[in-house]
Amino acid sequence: MTYFDPLMAQVEQTLGRRPRNGVWDAAFDSQRVYTYFHTAGGMAAVPVRKPNQPRQFSPDGLPLCAAGLAMPQQFTYAMNTNGPPQERARHRCPLLYPTATGEPCPTNDKHFATGGCVTTIGTQVGATLRWTIDRGSAAYKALYRERALVEQINSQAYALGIEWPKLRRQSAVAAWTSLIYVVINLRVVHRQQGTHDPIHA
Repeated sequence: MTYFDPLMAQVEQTLGRRPRNGVWDAAFDSQRVYTYFHTAGGMAAVPVRKPNQPRQFSPDGLPLCAAGLAMPQQFTYAMNTNGPPQERARHRCPLLYPTATGEPCPTNDKHFATGGCVTTIGTQVGATLRWTIDRGSAAYKALYRERALVEQINSQAYALGIEWPKLRRQSAVAAWTSLIYVVINLRVVHRQQGTHDPIHA
């Protein structure tokens, strides 16, 4: 995530606008990423880092406990992570906070006797989106398939020596990198034309 903000600043400068969609690996499973593309009018296609720990939410956006009860917010605080501080909210058991109802926990949770369940989640819209985006939808799958295409290009660039150019001057490295992508694009043209690829490196 330390790369995300400076990278997107470069992208915005190049495009002259904020991109609508982004496709990332699980290292970028952060509320900042989901919020960024949501506010741009699009979507972030990112696998969840911990899919075995899903969250569910009430219609008004409160996290649900294991019993399916909406957990009220107790307080918020700023958390310094990899990047700008993010606001997070602490949520408590609705049977005990803000006022104890006298009702027992429906799931007989072991934490109930010591103050009930507590959960913490970011307050940005992306914190909810990372769990509520439909990763089985056609729109999500179509967007995420673009990542596979990018990885194929990265693999070809790696095979052509883009990671370790045997050059010293920055202008020479830039020219070498440009040449690699010209070669990759020419290969695409040859495949589309159904001709043999004459370019080897």
